Amino acid sequence: MPKRIFMPFLAKMDHRDRSPWAPGFFGLDISLLVCCFLLFSLGTIVIYTALHGSIYFESLWLRHMAALTFAAILGLLVLFFPTALLAETSGALYAVSLVLLVLVLFFGKVIHGSKSWFDIGPAQFQPSEFAKLATILYLSRLQVRIKERDPWVSLPNRLKIFGAAAAPLLLVLAQNDLSSAIGFGFILFSYAWVMDLIDSRTLSGILALGLLTFVFLLAQIVAGLVLPDLTRVSAYLSRAGFGPGASTAKGLLWVSGFALSGAAVYRFLKGFYVLGPRATWLWALGLAVMLSAAWALSYGGYRTLKGYQKNRMVSFLFPDADPFGSGYNVTQSKIAIGSGGLVGQGILLGSQTSLGFLPERHTDFAFAALGETMGYVGCLGALALFSLLFWRLSRFAELARENWERLVAVGLFGLWFGEVTVNIAYVLGMFPILGIGLPFLSYGGSRLVVNGIEMGLLLSISRGFYVYR
Repeated sequence: MPKRIFMPFLAKMDHRDRSPWAPGFFGLDISLLVCCFLLFSLGTIVIYTALHGSIYFESLWLRHMAALTFAAILGLLVLFFPTALLAETSGALYAVSLVLLVLVLFFGKVIHGSKSWFDIGPAQFQPSEFAKLATILYLSRLQVRIKERDPWVSLPNRLKIFGAAAAPLLLVLAQNDLSSAIGFGFILFSYAWVMDLIDSRTLSGILALGLLTFVFLLAQIVAGLVLPDLTRVSAYLSRAGFGPGASTAKGLLWVSGFALSGAAVYRFLKGFYVLGPRATWLWALGLAVMLSAAWALSYGGYRTLKGYQKNRMVSFLFPDADPFGSGYNVTQSKIAIGSGGLVGQGILLGSQTSLGFLPERHTDFAFAALGETMGYVGCLGALALFSLLFWRLSRFAELARENWERLVAVGLFGLWFGEVTVNIAYVLGMFPILGIGLPFLSYGGSRLVVNGIEMGLLLSISRGFYVYR
């Protein structure tokens, strides 16, 4: 995502030079309004198709329609709510969200291994969905205030921003809700990128550390597998010190190897003039420390992750090694999408979805249900709607009147773009299954209601696009 898209954050715009480029509907952004309507409509069709045939169809469908109605009502209320007042109360909303995240640890209900839901009679409420929106609102307000006093954003102020994002993230991790925690990571990354909270070198280093940790984590998990087809690979990795074979002695050997590798890479790059003349042996030391940290973090993740979370990693690496176990979800997802063909099998006619072969077809794998029902055309249409949504959000950075409004658009852009990308990637078998729902298309009452509020807020912001000052 080119940073120039969001350059208006770094320099004040001259609003008088703007001119309307598209018609409005009662002052609203017509493109976003149409996109909002089509996404919610498509999501309702997908959820109806996915739920039909389930023994819980009536109760789940009733909950979805109630959530959709509630989302529409709250979205309309927020649409006519002054954005300035919402910005002023963002701190209180953020505090309430933190309180809810703490309370759910004591009084929450465990679903799919995560203690993340309040059970309120016939309904369930997931406070992490509300916390994502509240965090975006508060971080946007916090950054505007800091930027006014400290244009270059000093280190203490940067730590204040990171701390505000880390608080809900850590509380969600305590609930064992990895998917929601990743959502907060998307929000923080979008702000760090756009607002230059982290310089490019540091950001590149963090991304490299994350990638190395991910690779080592996969090796740790594979070392502990007992699948017949992977016996040799698992035994080799275990002897090398991964997974069950890890020990202090082998860990020290790995650290020593990383130190030698850092020195060798440094000499090689220095000899071919890839590194600049100012590069010293500290560069080699930094590489060795990064590799050692990635190995240590991966082992910590291996010891911390639950069994079902490890199975999701396995299904990404070897979906055919255990087709009726860890690889079942991905295998059925690919079958569902492939059977849809060009135009799909039609509503309620898909065998994988209607007969229940596709697991979590109304939540995590809603995109697979869409592919079987509407085929390549339906999937392409959904991607086109998401592309339109992301394009409009990028334009908010230029058209919104206030910096707070622009930053809200950035936060929602980062959150939704990350969720859509990861969800579609693991549905297609290109990424480990992380349990991240697809915005607007996956079933989830709390998510749907919050999506309605977020759309209402964006439409409210768009009402001021063409107000000349």
